[in-house]
Amino acid sequence: MIKRITYVKDFRCYQSWKQHPQAIDFQRLNVIYAPNGTGKSTLATLLSGVPEDTEWSHGLKVLIQPEGSEKPEAVAAPGHWIWEDVRVFGADYVRRNLRFDSLDAETGAPALMYFGAPNVEQKQRREQTLERIQELTTRSKDLQKQYNRAENGRKKTLREVGARAVNELSAFNPRFRRGFDARHVEPALREALTPWDELARFAEQDRTLLVSQAWKPVPELADPGLATQDLWERVNEVRGRTVTSNVIEELDSNRSYSTWAQTGLTLHDGRNSCLFCDSPIESARIRRLEEHFDEGFTRLDSEITALHELITNLRRRAERIINDLPQEVQFFEHLQGYYETAVKQVRGNIQEFLLLLEQLAGGLDEKKGSMVLPLAPLGTEVLSSLDLSAVSSLIAEHNEGVSNQDRDRAQAAERRFHQMLYDVRGVWQEYCNERASYDDQLKACADELHECREVLKESPVEGMNPEHFLSRLNDDIAHLLRRKELSFAHVDGNYRVLRDGEPARHLSEGEKTAIALLYFLKSLEEKGRELERTIVVVDDPVSSLDDDLMKAVHSTLITRLDPGFLCRQLFVLTHSTTFLRCWRDSLTAGKDRKKWQERGTLHFMKSRRVTDPRDASRGIRVPVLDPIKLDGPQLNALSTEYALVFHRAARDLLASLTSTSVDDDVQLATSTPNHARKILEHFFQYRFPKQGEDVTAGLNEALKDKKNKLDSLRRDRLKAYVHNNSHRSPKGDDWQLLDQERRDALVDVFALIQQLDPEHFNGMCARLDLTHDVPLLTGQ
Repeated sequence: MIKRITYVKDFRCYQSWKQHPQAIDFQRLNVIYAPNGTGKSTLATLLSGVPEDTEWSHGLKVLIQPEGSEKPEAVAAPGHWIWEDVRVFGADYVRRNLRFDSLDAETGAPALMYFGAPNVEQKQRREQTLERIQELTTRSKDLQKQYNRAENGRKKTLREVGARAVNELSAFNPRFRRGFDARHVEPALREALTPWDELARFAEQDRTLLVSQAWKPVPELADPGLATQDLWERVNEVRGRTVTSNVIEELDSNRSYSTWAQTGLTLHDGRNSCLFCDSPIESARIRRLEEHFDEGFTRLDSEITALHELITNLRRRAERIINDLPQEVQFFEHLQGYYETAVKQVRGNIQEFLLLLEQLAGGLDEKKGSMVLPLAPLGTEVLSSLDLSAVSSLIAEHNEGVSNQDRDRAQAAERRFHQMLYDVRGVWQEYCNERASYDDQLKACADELHECREVLKESPVEGMNPEHFLSRLNDDIAHLLRRKELSFAHVDGNYRVLRDGEPARHLSEGEKTAIALLYFLKSLEEKGRELERTIVVVDDPVSSLDDDLMKAVHSTLITRLDPGFLCRQLFVLTHSTTFLRCWRDSLTAGKDRKKWQERGTLHFMKSRRVTDPRDASRGIRVPVLDPIKLDGPQLNALSTEYALVFHRAARDLLASLTSTSVDDDVQLATSTPNHARKILEHFFQYRFPKQGEDVTAGLNEALKDKKNKLDSLRRDRLKAYVHNNSHRSPKGDDWQLLDQERRDALVDVFALIQQLDPEHFNGMCARLDLTHDVPLLTGQ
């Protein structure tokens, strides 16, 4: 049998764990009381040798006592025969070996129960498979939604780029006209794009081509034919000519007179009187004027007039050129600066040309005033013609650009399209990657779903024959529950649970636990196993059981296992004080008391704070197995709840009074007030039956002397202590953790009981081995 656990290297809360300094050997019957959270189930696993850890990484070391040998043997490795003889009942066992169904998922048969690891494993496998199918189906739907979201995002991105290209670029490039859509965008994204630096280099030019209006050709300037060389020569020729005639000196010396007279001669042809003064016109005067204006004069005058008309025509043509020059905005933006300079030059040339014409006109006017005398020629530095070549060259360059405009805009549109692709390529790629990932996951789900459906087609695994258990199980359940309400029938290799002959539904947790325990006890005899060689570990078999059923379980375990006689060794681990009292009675009372005191042990498991062996800077909580003397007063505290809370509160008070540990004061301020309240509830029910469980009424009855101010203060202090510090009542903002007043209030509790019933108080202290501590407990 197992004598001791001496060391655990690393297993859950057991870290570099060593046995208690006052450790004692385990015996045939070993009862271990361990509140939840202290490592009880972990200890049960250690007692089984941790079969799932084939590498023995936990480092468990135990001492065993082989049958027929007086020398203990150390075991510190897997594969030892002792572990083959250990059987553990606990939550893991129930999960592996029993399954309760209120309704079978496949057949619809109600209230079926599965016994035995093969059947349970297959049932669990099928149920896990069904659950997995449900999970995979749900996951597939979720993945499909995610896939659709990515696919819709991908398509939307492509559609938006396609629509944008059509809206913005179709006017510039036939490729992007109607019919261009997402089908054309995705192949473009997969191909190599125009390098970004090239797009940046053409960005401004492309913006101009695509954003500004379409440029139109500028009309070319016709050759104005404004040459002045010939005109200049003709003017100088006229200026050099003379007229031979009977000159009237007065008219010859005054040009205006001559012009007026010549005009008047024409107007008065055939008249006898003057149109101006109505005086008679003498024939001699007419003849004299005609001699002055003879044919040579007239001819020269006519030629001067013709040259004046030519000059006037050239002037008008020059001025028209200024008005006919194209506007600067008609040119490409990059030509507008050059055009502005050329226009300034042309305007300057025209001004020079007009000035020359004025000079020529003046020369003619001068000649008209001196018809009979030759005049000197005008200067030779004249503008031969008007130069429009710079403007014409820019017009030609602009018109050439316009002729290439469609080609350039088509190229700019293509580059702009590549910019759009750059803008969305990252988002598009993410959607593509997501879609591919979800597609892979969907395929994996589909494959796993196929595997799961294949599992459902598997044939049932043949396990232990349930007929073998039927009669014994019905007897055991009736004996354990002390009623024949529940029974079992064999149905297709499993059990149907019946309640009063009908399919049972809604089995309670207590009923399930009882059935599981009975199956465990029966299974210990299966497959030729020898019960007398078996070490049985029962971990908390009374969860959800009432007190009567706990007693029945205790009786069943004692009867069916009887450690040392029927089984080799029994370990019972529990967190229930009620179940513990059942075992205490077996260990300390009755006809078998002497047998169990010699062959049994009782341990309390506690959690103690120690320095972490792997990190000295922090503390950890580790389990401690504390042996309890079977003939000591501690067991008396387990007899009733009143004795238990009396003992706990007294020990908490003594620890706080005599220890320097802050943990003791924390205990006194947190859980102890509940114990104190229960002490008063029990005592007042006995002392003042009419008050029942009303602690306030009991305090008022016990301390009803209104004249005694000390009792009044004590009553108020006790009320505050048991009400404000228990049952999760509000404590107020000024609540203090370390408070002398709480210690005094607990002293008041014991002093009040001693005052009201000294015999009762002293008897309780004697029973719980507290007699020597009465002065401290009552504040004397």
